[in-house]
Amino acid sequence: MMREVTAGALLAMSVAAAAAQAPQGAIVIGDDQARGAVETIAGETVQFALPVNAGTGYVWRAEAEAGLAVSGPEERPAAPVSPGTTGYRMLSIFLVTPARAGAYTVRFILARPWEKTTAREVSITMTVK
Repeated sequence: MMREVTAGALLAMSVAAAAAQAPQGAIVIGDDQARGAVETIAGETVQFALPVNAGTGYVWRAEAEAGLAVSGPEERPAAPVSPGTTGYRMLSIFLVTPARAGAYTVRFILARPWEKTTAREVSITMTVK
């Protein structure tokens, strides 16, 4: 169970619709958000939902410090989509579970796997009790 989230404008207007499609309780990362902070307790899984456009080749990956178990991404449409639609907005869902109390950082990186540059990075500080 998530305890507290701080990060300025957590939900940008373009992400508000995506929040409706994100798993219940997930933290939806806004389009302009570069960092954030989450407070939780050891053993509880925190879900992060990051927006991406389908068909562009960009994918999110996570890099986490030791002590954080990360799984994902699971991809899902950010809004209802008609069959056959291409190039729509998606959410990449990551599950992050801290093993013990402490302060950790998880970075989400948006890039095309075949390119050396990144399109975007989001750094989240997790304070675990």
